[in-house]
Amino acid sequence: MANRRPLPKLVVVQARTGLVASKEGPYEAAALPRGRASVTSHRAIAGDGRAVARTTRPSVYTWSVVRALLMASLLMSCSDGALVPQEPWSCITMPERRLETGVGALGTRLVLAGGISASMVEGLPITPSVLTYDTLLGEWGELPELPVAWTHANIAAVGGIVFVLGGLDGQAFVADGRSFMLEANATEWIEIDPQPVGEERGASAVVVSPGHIFLFGGASTFDVVGSNLDFDLISRTWSKLPPVDLPIARSHAAAMRRFDGMFVVAGGLGGLTGPQPLQDVWVLPQDATIWQTRTPMPTARGGCAYGELYSNLICAGGEAGIEALDVVELYNVAIDTWETLEPVPSRRAGARGAVVANRLYVPGGSASFAFEPTDTMFEFVLTAR
Repeated sequence: MANRRPLPKLVVVQARTGLVASKEGPYEAAALPRGRASVTSHRAIAGDGRAVARTTRPSVYTWSVVRALLMASLLMSCSDGALVPQEPWSCITMPERRLETGVGALGTRLVLAGGISASMVEGLPITPSVLTYDTLLGEWGELPELPVAWTHANIAAVGGIVFVLGGLDGQAFVADGRSFMLEANATEWIEIDPQPVGEERGASAVVVSPGHIFLFGGASTFDVVGSNLDFDLISRTWSKLPPVDLPIARSHAAAMRRFDGMFVVAGGLGGLTGPQPLQDVWVLPQDATIWQTRTPMPTARGGCAYGELYSNLICAGGEAGIEALDVVELYNVAIDTWETLEPVPSRRAGARGAVVANRLYVPGGSASFAFEPTDTMFEFVLTAR
């Protein structure tokens, strides 16, 4: 593809030989920059700047050390030299730029589907390519291309199957309700039951729950929507989620479902034109027939990278008016309180996210309120509190 970049060099330590292996072949461990690797909490680099020395004792090289060295190499390759993330944030270079890409979690892998791959000056192309990132190995990979080129795709993965459930087509952002799935090890996507007629949407808040994928709100071709859809994973059919729509229609919201079955929907954009960021929070307890209001988000916004982190809802970055944000807030559902956390290292709009292995990933997006995709992915690890 025209915008494909070389993958960042991947470096791993071979425990039994003491060699460092890359895609270019094994070679002896070389000196690394002085100090410690700030990508994770692991301290992988010696104080005198040397890499781990050659040894025949496998026990010296735990997986934590291997991962820390590998992630340190990715940190040093982040394309924006001005970015120096501090814990709990780290920086990973993506093989392609992405903006408004669909993001989901596939086991311990992150899936990025579609999205804008270059700026307005470069023609604002929308790519059908699907990238994966292995959060354990630090490796980028690919899945078969989507049969469509969408932004704002609603992505979810369950049982090794990736689902793409509607999105926005073309530079006019036309809502397309077609849906597709990719089974494990498959070479092509299968078209499945589309969203109900008149309910086509992208930019929904996606929540995966046993047996179901829920879409809360979203953007149609002409406006935001307040209805909620339920995709049944057994029958692979759609229905509207009863009992009622969201009290206020929205796209780009954050959402989760708590262990007791209660849905939480926070923030979003209240329209397709003009600055209409929302900060209201609504919950729908199990078997309830009406949405209940909760403490608003401290920062009104839509389009944050969100996910469930230790039974809490985390929301990072996003947009408010014509401003990209770096604010990170965590909602404790149990006690109905918000906490402000360490900000994203760079402002991010149009960067949807996902939680994988208790880490929040914020891939791509734009540092300003503009169609300027980036190739930087941020990783957030919640510190003990």
